[in-house]
Amino acid sequence: MEPVLLNRSEIDSGRWDLLIADSVNSVFYGFSWFLDTVCESWQALVWPSAENYKLVMPLPIKKRLGLQVLYQPHFCQFLGIFSESEITVEIAGVFLESCISHFSYISSYSFHPDLSDAVEPSLKRFSAISFVKQQTFRKSLALNQFYNADRKRNLRRGIESNWVIEEGINTAELISLFSIHHSGNIKGGVSVQSYRILEKLVAAFRLHGNATLRYASVSGKIHAGILIFRYGDYAVYIFNAADEKGRKGNACTVMLNNYFMEHEGTDLLFDFESAQEPHIHAFYQSFGGADTPFVSISKTHLCFPLNYFQSLRRYLIRTRRALLLILYRT
Repeated sequence: MEPVLLNRSEIDSGRWDLLIADSVNSVFYGFSWFLDTVCESWQALVWPSAENYKLVMPLPIKKRLGLQVLYQPHFCQFLGIFSESEITVEIAGVFLESCISHFSYISSYSFHPDLSDAVEPSLKRFSAISFVKQQTFRKSLALNQFYNADRKRNLRRGIESNWVIEEGINTAELISLFSIHHSGNIKGGVSVQSYRILEKLVAAFRLHGNATLRYASVSGKIHAGILIFRYGDYAVYIFNAADEKGRKGNACTVMLNNYFMEHEGTDLLFDFESAQEPHIHAFYQSFGGADTPFVSISKTHLCFPLNYFQSLRRYLIRTRRALLLILYRT
């Protein structure tokens, strides 16, 4: 088995998207329209040939310091190998080996949770690769996965706050809430480009899937918002924000509860896209559901002077983001 590396211009979007839709581990992160929106650029490993896709592995790339860097884009939790058949340890090993041979620098690349059993044994063969286990949190709306006592209590308080819940038309208010009340807590800040990508994703999902944007307000003033992307029976809690009144009034809890009630008893799998932060994970866990682990790899051992320039570049990016955020707020 010898996977073929293709550039984006060589990939047939229609054929690609049919395979992603029919894959045993299908998820909207893998569709060409999603990758076109979130990636600076992307390539792919395909097998058996450039004209016949039975196995594919999307590879988001960006150019840094003259190198092609494999990376995990914002709003794209995981990718991996997609196929209509089960991915075996042998297949995972072949695609990993090909991936490693093509990229000397992998900032991060995360594999679909369903691929963990195939990917983990293969990683032990590659000393140049580091990997960590991350986890997201999922709730099946077909099962009776009950809220814990604390979430029930906060839901009652939220309902008593008499929030007015309305469908949103654009993301401007949501982004403004996040920029003012959340972005300062994120290491390195949030780039303006990330907000632009989010806006483009909303447009893409309104065309290809479903985007649910809701706001909670009191007396006409918005205090919280949530954004959920759905394709088929898979939904992701992609973005949310709230000011102090929204947090204390449990506005997001009320909006999420409404969404769950609307889809109760269906086959929908809801992914909280949990950040690797204990307090955020605990909040999501309170809604009921299950931890879902997945593997993320990296290959970051650059030699001098590339490692020096990489550190300098990271410093300059943090500074630039801080300045752009100030301009964005004003």
